Amino acid sequence: MGTSRDAWRGFRGRSWADKIDIGGFRGDNVDPYAGDAQFLARATPRTDRLRRRVQRMPAAEQADLICDLLVADRPLPLRVR
Repeated sequence: MGTSRDAWRGFRGRSWADKIDIGGFRGDNVDPYAGDAQFLARATPRTDRLRRRVQRMPAAEQADLICDLLVADRPLPLRVR
């Protein structure tokens, strides 16, 4: 079992290790993706149905969507109100 410091091994930079600095961490460790969208999977039929349903809603309703989170590795249904 490693120490909590081992979890950060391999990441670049230091400022984010000494204080909360999300921007510093991202700047030090995230490289922009220069490729195209070929790596993306196609939307599933379920995703397409949900997208159509949301697109038919007025903008105000879209802003009020409530999405349940994934809890304990068990997906909960998306509730659209």
